[in-house]
Amino acid sequence: MTRAIRRDWPWWLAALAGTALMSWVGLTGFAWSDYDNEVAPAMRTFAGGDIAGFLAQAPSYGGSLILRSPSAAALLGGAAMYLLAHVAFRYRHIHTLNTRRTALAVLLVAFIPAAVEIAALITISVLAAALAILIVIEKRSYGESRGRMRQEVRHATH
Repeated sequence: MTRAIRRDWPWWLAALAGTALMSWVGLTGFAWSDYDNEVAPAMRTFAGGDIAGFLAQAPSYGGSLILRSPSAAALLGGAAMYLLAHVAFRYRHIHTLNTRRTALAVLLVAFIPAAVEIAALITISVLAAALAILIVIEKRSYGESRGRMRQEVRHATH
């Protein structure tokens, strides 16, 4: 066990740093958004039982739907870290790099400054589309060989 920890200390350190960052962002959650202040009067009206007043006061313009800097970094940076973790895992086991996932991770990190300035729905849509495109490309690239491997495993176990 200690030999594995000594060998993999950079990965343990990165995991610890990522956990600490996500915990910090979670603990300071509303500090990065002004939506809580904007919706407070409407929520007080709703708590008083006036549903029509709540609907009249509820902010619906989308100004608070813009991601603040740490939220955009957490959303896009988290997806980039996920992709890079797959790249690192693959490199550790078969010593090859997945250039598609690496390139997408770099693009997601580069998109963070723009994500701070645009609506959150657009940012999430871009992220979802980018990941969906990656899945389609990888399915087309690896789908046949993965299918053959699964069949070989099924025949070997039966």
